[in-house]
Amino acid sequence: GNTLKEIKEISLDAGVKIIFTLGLSNTSVNGVVRWLNDNPVIQMTDRFKRYDIFWFSIFHEFGHIILHGNKKNIFLEEIENTKTKPKEEIEADKFAEDFLLSNENYNKIIDELNSLSNKDPQKILNIIKEYANTFHTHKDIIIGRILFHNKSLYKYGFLQNELKKVDFEKI
Repeated sequence: GNTLKEIKEISLDAGVKIIFTLGLSNTSVNGVVRWLNDNPVIQMTDRFKRYDIFWFSIFHEFGHIILHGNKKNIFLEEIENTKTKPKEEIEADKFAEDFLLSNENYNKIIDELNSLSNKDPQKILNIIKEYANTFHTHKDIIIGRILFHNKSLYKYGFLQNELKKVDFEKI
């Protein structure tokens, strides 16, 4: 809960208000950015309650503000991929990915995991934690990227059990 309060305070200092909303059933929205009184407002849901999805989504919204700061636009974010994703969504995805973990650093992790002769879950998790520390990111960002982008590593489904949960009710 403390990290969520801190991101709200830091963002507000930069002129961006963040609102946390409990996920609504039967909806597929993770976040939205809109402008109120010429100030950007990000509204995040706790849909999926996964730490990696939350952080990717919030930095995706920051990407919209920085890259597409048009006050007439409203951006609704869904985690599902569509075949015809608008250019602005692709750019905001790339912004979030690059900010949280560069492709170069991600590829270093994947190369090491692929080179392991012993696929021991604890060894894999320790490597991920070491890289998270080295690259100044959270282990869940790395795990989420692995589970999302590298389907050949999905056999490491045990990593899903390592993902931290987001809890808006503690804010």
